[in-house]
Amino acid sequence: AATNPGVIELKKDSFGAGSGVNPASMIADAPLPVLHRLKSYSFDEVTRNMLLLLEKVTPRGVLVLLNVPLSEFVRTDTGETSNLAAIKVAYLLCDATRLDVICGVQHRDAGATGRQSIDHVKSVFGDIDLPLLEFPVSNDISEHEVRDKLDPVLLGSEVQTCPGCAGSMTIRKATKGKSAGRIFWVCNHFPTCRGVTRA
Repeated sequence: AATNPGVIELKKDSFGAGSGVNPASMIADAPLPVLHRLKSYSFDEVTRNMLLLLEKVTPRGVLVLLNVPLSEFVRTDTGETSNLAAIKVAYLLCDATRLDVICGVQHRDAGATGRQSIDHVKSVFGDIDLPLLEFPVSNDISEHEVRDKLDPVLLGSEVQTCPGCAGSMTIRKATKGKSAGRIFWVCNHFPTCRGVTRA
């Protein structure tokens, strides 16, 4: 039968084994769509502000962990942890060496559900006899506000090694002189060792 000279006939197997063109390679060469991009800023404003403030005011040797389930550091007498696993403390301050818990920090949640959640967290921290510091849900919290609440908690927390004798240190607030109100790490072997570092 005569074929139309103006029509090019494509056979089904024209991209098959005999053609030298692999259809899979044509797909692979196409650029893949970008599904994920890095945000300009990590975390929401409130969380980012609090993390930066805690980094500023906490002394060396204190680690700030974010959104930690209560089950990671609390147990019940029955061994049941499902309720504890579902509820998180927003920021957990720990000794960076041993990961001993120092205190929790939580935002005062808005709404009934959030209120129930923070009440449960407060109840648990009361049971384990550790402080839970509360701050409003705001990116306007000042360094001074955080220091006012955190400094009394850190008093007596041994989380620093003395640079002089390698013994433990305790955080203390100066009450007299030109350094009054400032926080310092003081060696527990004072006055034998006079190791003092600014917190």
